[in-house]
Amino acid sequence: MKTTTITSRQARRLWIAAQRLDQETPFGSGPNAVGAAVAHLGYVQIDTINVVERTMASSGIVRDDHFDWMAEGKKALEEEQNIVLVAVVMGANDSQPFRVNGSPSLTSRSDEWVAEYKKRATALMKLFNDAGKRVVWLSVPPMERSSLSANIAFMNDLQEQAAADLPGVAFVDVWNGFADENGRYISTGPDENGQVRRLRSSDGINLATAGRSKIAFYARQEIDKVLGGTVSAIAALQVTPDVAATSTEEKPVRPDVWEMVLTGETTQSAPVDLAGASNKVPTLKPRKGDRDAEVVLKRLRDGTPPPARAGRVDDFQTDPAINVPRI
Repeated sequence: MKTTTITSRQARRLWIAAQRLDQETPFGSGPNAVGAAVAHLGYVQIDTINVVERTMASSGIVRDDHFDWMAEGKKALEEEQNIVLVAVVMGANDSQPFRVNGSPSLTSRSDEWVAEYKKRATALMKLFNDAGKRVVWLSVPPMERSSLSANIAFMNDLQEQAAADLPGVAFVDVWNGFADENGRYISTGPDENGQVRRLRSSDGINLATAGRSKIAFYARQEIDKVLGGTVSAIAALQVTPDVAATSTEEKPVRPDVWEMVLTGETTQSAPVDLAGASNKVPTLKPRKGDRDAEVVLKRLRDGTPPPARAGRVDDFQTDPAINVPRI
């Protein structure tokens, strides 16, 4: 990888350009523009996180002939020296036969296949662990087609088993966040703010915008717990589910790629709790006394609506200055 050295002045100009602070739109120019921007935002924020995204549609643990995540992981570690945490979600394409060292295929879900799958999942997790990186491994949510969902649940279980043996890996099960009370696929449901939104796209496979944000919400909870708060770089490894991959068909298909955006900031390390949720429910606990967090969790977990805000459409109280009975 070629390294280029720049001066502090060049770095400052690069940062300003990246934040689009060198453009007059929409706040104008000069000192007054700075005040207008701050007044509009309500705060000043300097991002300290860099997300290194590595994605490949229709890939996974099984088809390393299509895309080799072990090789890609090694490449990422070599190219991005500041990575401290890796977030991974994959497995929707893995219900396929294995080819091991050119030998005949291992039948999907056979005992030999299961052993090889866990071996490869463990190897990918250990690749980052052995390099001193923490790993947050997210499960794949259910799919509309029941047979595909059953296969994904099986892969999720194998990945969770692999993660359980590694102290540096946190497995986050997001299944219930995208399922009904019986664990079945839902296309709409509460987003990370408790509002009912479309979570999945019309194909019953990919995520809608609100679904992507919800996945990121679950990831953020674990990232904050693992790191205690900052990171200089996060590598996000992810793949797209592929319906055709649930059969023995070996030709990769390329549906829309899932996007995952992880945000956060940390300043120090903290005690690490890497216990994955064994009851299929992500462990989300608000800090004691954090009323805002408690409201959000009630909206996610119980569907409890937030308190009405004055003047909002769901505020059914009248103006006390008007002599009209309250509804």
